Amino acid sequence: MIAPLLAAALTASSAPQLLDLRVSNGSAPFAGDRRLLTTVSPNRDGFRDAAVVRFWLTRAATVRMDAVTTQNMRAGKTGTQSVWSTTQRLQAGPGRLMWGPAPATAPRTYILRLTVGSRVYGAYGPAERQNAPVVRVQGIDAAFTRRSYAPGATAELRLATDARSLRLQVFAYQSPGRPSEQDVKTAGLAKTGPIPVDWRGHANAPALLRVVRAGDWPSGLYFVRATSSDGRVGYAPFIVRPRHLGTERVAVVLATNTWAAYNLQDADGDGWGDSWYVTGRHRSVGLERPFLDFGVPFRFHDWDLEFAAWLNRTGKRVDFLSDDDLAAVRSGDELARRYDLVVFPGHEEYVTLHEYDVIRRYRDVGGNIAFLAANNLYRQVARRGETLVRGRLWRELGRPESSVVGVQYVGSNNGAKQGAFVVTGALTAPWVFVGTGLLNGDEFGRYGIEIDARTAASPPGTQLLARIPDLLANGRAAEMTYYETAAGAKVFAAGALNFAASLDRPEVSRLLENVWARLSRPESWERTVRRGREHAGYDRGRPRGAHREPPDGAPRGACVHRLPTAARRDGTARRARDGRDATCGRARADRGGARGSDLAGGAGSSLGASRRGGCGPAARPARCLVVVVETAAGLAAEIPRRLHADETFRRRHPSFAELGVQGL
Repeated sequence: MIAPLLAAALTASSAPQLLDLRVSNGSAPFAGDRRLLTTVSPNRDGFRDAAVVRFWLTRAATVRMDAVTTQNMRAGKTGTQSVWSTTQRLQAGPGRLMWGPAPATAPRTYILRLTVGSRVYGAYGPAERQNAPVVRVQGIDAAFTRRSYAPGATAELRLATDARSLRLQVFAYQSPGRPSEQDVKTAGLAKTGPIPVDWRGHANAPALLRVVRAGDWPSGLYFVRATSSDGRVGYAPFIVRPRHLGTERVAVVLATNTWAAYNLQDADGDGWGDSWYVTGRHRSVGLERPFLDFGVPFRFHDWDLEFAAWLNRTGKRVDFLSDDDLAAVRSGDELARRYDLVVFPGHEEYVTLHEYDVIRRYRDVGGNIAFLAANNLYRQVARRGETLVRGRLWRELGRPESSVVGVQYVGSNNGAKQGAFVVTGALTAPWVFVGTGLLNGDEFGRYGIEIDARTAASPPGTQLLARIPDLLANGRAAEMTYYETAAGAKVFAAGALNFAASLDRPEVSRLLENVWARLSRPESWERTVRRGREHAGYDRGRPRGAHREPPDGAPRGACVHRLPTAARRDGTARRARDGRDATCGRARADRGGARGSDLAGGAGSSLGASRRGGCGPAARPARCLVVVVETAAGLAAEIPRRLHADETFRRRHPSFAELGVQGL
């Protein structure tokens, strides 16, 4: 029997219309389902296989129903796309239409747009009132409750699926493997075998799985892959951070805040993604949502995947961090004590106030940074529980990103036009292009999407290495840059969003190798010599320092010792500058054999100076160099060095001859 209000509506208009719209799956509702939202899992098992739309048609009419996907990026295409439709002639009164998605239908939400006469139900935009059914096609939604875990830590994985059983397997990017060991979608290498999980008790609501433990694996990016017997699959990324920050001297910060902002998964079930990229009315994004594309972060293949593969190919050992881990570092000074280089391989667009402060201070005290994408440090965000809240642009807050990065975002064409970098810095910064075969005027790669360029706020002396001319309207170009600071910081910026995606190109791989070699050591050997004041023997009263390997680029056999800050305060380092002894090995031996051998390689060590060719007692006849410098971290570094007088050394290190060092 029709309710009185509906009966009144029937006589109020002569045009046909649909009343009392609702949708169900013909079985049990899944958690969150409501009158205009239902969940289906089209695996042909007879349970939640189809969406059933019911309504009251006021007059006989032809009704068309489309299953519609929404184009979620405001910066790109707008509107919707129909993936299925049906048209039926229906009589007045109760009506019903069904959509049974194919098993291969992508898991996401779909608006069921209904057209009757001149009326369209489901033409609403994002954040507008929903007036049509929405169907959530469920695969396996998987998401970790945290974005990183220490080795051995217990992790919680939230799963939403009505599959009866699952198999969980962990994949990583630690080394290349045989195709049979790799996951097709993520190219990850299997770290565990499939683990069976009985999921029959959770068919109607999400549940937490608390038995997942991050193994004692190297720091890196990992995925859990969940598969069901009916072929559904879902992924959940997580980062294994180092047990202690500074385990390796290079940190790689993955742009997990940007992953969340670009996550267009529709959690509220209105058919549109829940992100400020869908509509400006969204001021926040949830951090616990599964990622839309089967659980893989947006544009993962554009930067993270190829960069991880490059690390593996080149044998780099790094600490992987999330934005949360970076935000947990107390200060830039602490970050500088733990890392010589911090790399941002992806789109580090969104950072909190504390993250920005840590990054800038790290640079200010001499920390080295490599930005391998574009549009970094663009907007402030705030973390509120499990939500990321969007704030203002940093440049509007008096902190232009180019003051740290060297360049900043100037525009985007969403990849409609891309172009090659043209080399401009082969003469001014030849070290960048050594071994690449690239000279000024040469082109390489094809880049764009979002681009950066220098501004008036760029640090003095910022060098232009390469540019993509006229990529955007009004002659806007992408600029690859490099600069150094008086504190010793070295900062590289790629200037194009998809630079890291081209690391499979030999010339690009070598370019990054060159940048990595220069930035991954606190001081280059030649720069250390230039910053030295005098060649000196050891001061008897100086604190003992731990032996360290020589910086990259130093001749073999160097002995490196790092003095505590107290040494700098009590004048030991200053006193060391004032003395000179061309036979520093003998001078140290005269102070006592134990002390001398300890400085060379540890008291009683079999790796003493006699075997290392260093500056211990056994190196008495050799000419030795001691350089005292102050590093960016505020320490004093004392570097004794036996200089080899052979022609090969002079050819490889001509700057030593320029400084008059070889004649010692």
